[in-house]
Amino acid sequence: EVYLTANDPMLYNQFTTSEEISTWIGGLKFPFKLPFHLKRRGEPRVNIVNSGHVETPVQIIFKGPAYNPTVRLLQTGEYIRVKRELTSDDTLYIDTTFGVNSVEIERDGVRENAFSAIDWRSDFFQLRVGDNLVEYTTENQLVPQSVEIRFRERYLGA
Repeated sequence: EVYLTANDPMLYNQFTTSEEISTWIGGLKFPFKLPFHLKRRGEPRVNIVNSGHVETPVQIIFKGPAYNPTVRLLQTGEYIRVKRELTSDDTLYIDTTFGVNSVEIERDGVRENAFSAIDWRSDFFQLRVGDNLVEYTTENQLVPQSVEIRFRERYLGA
């Protein structure tokens, strides 16, 4: 007898898709014409399309500064909030992969476990099939350098 176990029987897209939520738009470019615009704040949300057959986990990279950063899936109201203050040198890493579920903060090149800083009402959400409106917020006026959402589409078969 031979027993085979498939803990994750899905087929994956060969490439990881990365969507950045624009925190800053534009900037100084040369040559410029009058009137010109300096950097300005972009929308804190992005529509992410999951073209796979099933839900897929996300990896979130949130570069500070921020106070109690939150990433929310607007269609369902699910969110992940980390109750910590991030400096401009800090990077928050969140992974919602089933069995992995991790939250880490990188400071001075060293990653530390920050799982205990998660708001107890948070959900490790996954992207639904189709459109997903994802938004970030912070509880202060500081604007993060960037917020990036990474995922790999999953398929049931060829």
